[in-house]
Amino acid sequence: MAPERNQRKKKVVISYTASAASAYRPQSGPPAEPQEIARMGRSEHHSTNAYPATSGNELDPIYPAPYSNFRHALASGSMMTNFLLGQIRRAAGPFGLHVDNLRPDESFTSIVIDALDLVSLILKGGTGKIDGKTRTQVDVFLKDLIASRLVRVHLSLLGTAEREHDATIYQVLWRARSTLTHLCLELNFRDKKALQEYLCSEAAARLVSLELKSGSNLQTHVLKALQSEGSSRLPNLRYLCLNKPVTPAKLMKALRTRDDLNRKAHNPAYPPLTIEVVDVHKFSDSALAQAQNMQITFVEYDVVRPTGN
Repeated sequence: MAPERNQRKKKVVISYTASAASAYRPQSGPPAEPQEIARMGRSEHHSTNAYPATSGNELDPIYPAPYSNFRHALASGSMMTNFLLGQIRRAAGPFGLHVDNLRPDESFTSIVIDALDLVSLILKGGTGKIDGKTRTQVDVFLKDLIASRLVRVHLSLLGTAEREHDATIYQVLWRARSTLTHLCLELNFRDKKALQEYLCSEAAARLVSLELKSGSNLQTHVLKALQSEGSSRLPNLRYLCLNKPVTPAKLMKALRTRDDLNRKAHNPAYPPLTIEVVDVHKFSDSALAQAQNMQITFVEYDVVRPTGN
C-alpha cells in the first residue's frame, strides 16, 4: 500500500444518493460483438447483462453510469486478460467482470492492464478451495490490474494462499480508493496486520458496505479499525458483515469509542449502520438500546444469503 496511508486527512463524507463517481463520463464506442465475447471466453459459458447505474435498493452500489456486466462460469488468467484487453479496445463505457470459477492456464503471461472503465470485479474460486497454481496466477493478474474506478469488489479466494497474496489485494483496493464503496472479501487472510492497516487507512474511508469472511476470527483487527484514533474509523459505513462470533462487550466498546471520537472532532454524525453478526441473541437489551441510540442495528448472520451486496 502507498506510504500516505498513515497520514491524517480531512474526513471524507459521501452522499449515498449521488456517488462521487457520478462525475465519470463513459467513452463512446461500438457495442460489444457477440463473436468476440465468445472468443474471449474461449467458448466457456458466459452471459452479458445491462444494469442501470443504481437499482434503487437501499445500500446497493451506485455506479457512474449504466454498465454491462460480463459473467463467465469459468475463466483463467489468460481469459480475463484477453477479455479486458478487448473491452479496452472497444471503449464502450463502464463494465463489470464476474467469474464464478477460476482455473490455471499454462499459457498465462503477465501484462499490465489499465482498465479504466472496469467498475465491478467479482472473482470466485468456485464451491471448493482454490489450488496453489490458480491462486498464484490470480495474484499475478491482480498485481498487474490497474482499475482505479472500481465501485464494487468481491473476491472469494479461499484455499491455498501466501502472505504476499494479501498485499496484492490491498494494492488493488488502494488504487480504487477514490471510488470503491462496496467490498466483500472471502479469504484466508494470511496477513491480518495488512488487513487492519487497510481498514484503518483513508483508502477504506469511502466504504459503505463491508463483508469479511474467513475461517479465522477477525474481531481484533476490525475493532481497531472502528475505534483507533489513527484510523479513518470507516465514517461512511452502513453495512458490516462478519461470519465469526464477536464479543458483544468488546464490539459495543469499540462502537461507543468510535461515536465519542467523532463527536469530539465535531464531525457530521455517522450514517445508520447495520451489523450482521453470529449469535445476535447474546447482545443484552441494554446493549441493543445503546446501539439504537447510535443508529446501529444488529441482525443475525445469514449463512444462506448470497455474499456481496
